[in-house]
Amino acid sequence: MILIIRKEAEQDISSAIHWYNQQQIGVGDSLLTEIYRLFEQIIENPRIFPEVRAGIHRALTHRFPYAVYYQPTANKTTVHAVLHQKRSPLGWSDQ
Repeated sequence: MILIIRKEAEQDISSAIHWYNQQQIGVGDSLLTEIYRLFEQIIENPRIFPEVRAGIHRALTHRFPYAVYYQPTANKTTVHAVLHQKRSPLGWSDQ
């Protein structure tokens, strides 16, 4: 299974890491580690997390209030966004 992380999702991750590292050095790295663990689970079984709208699944981090929104297909899984849970996921869905 191929995991594709859209540029917008990469920017989401980068911004979150930067913000947490500004609060306390190293915390952003912990967030990144947790996101990578979710990516591994998604690659192993893309349909393990609930479908929140047609074709879009959401995986939640445990320690941080973030959600990974992704779309699995037969050959690949595309990560569309990695957002704080208080942010609306609708912004990226129209892209």
